[in-house]
Amino acid sequence: MQAQDFVRKWQAGSPAHELNERAGAQAHFIDLCRVLGVPEPGDPERSDYDLIARFAPRDELSLGRRFVAFSEALESLLGRPVDLMTDHPIDNPYLRQSVEATRRSLHVEPAAQTPA
Repeated sequence: MQAQDFVRKWQAGSPAHELNERAGAQAHFIDLCRVLGVPEPGDPERSDYDLIARFAPRDELSLGRRFVAFSEALESLLGRPVDLMTDHPIDNPYLRQSVEATRRSLHVEPAAQTPA
């Protein structure tokens, strides 16, 4: 879909524009994905992975370098783009709610044992 097709389809007075918000939201979003050339939700052939990582403190490499290296390694391993973020608090309440509702732990490092 080209940008002008999108505008024509969703402009005021068009049948698509007359849909109520709930009825038109999914179609509008999918058309927008097509215009921007990004994967549509649920497209198993083109979708990316959204991952959250926690990095242990280390002196030998900066957090930025480890973040980039890990992201590149994941993309190479998975063969798809990876949207990686750290586990720092998420300010956006809608994103935070979505993340918490769908979050799954892939690897959990055991807590360090303190000597008795």
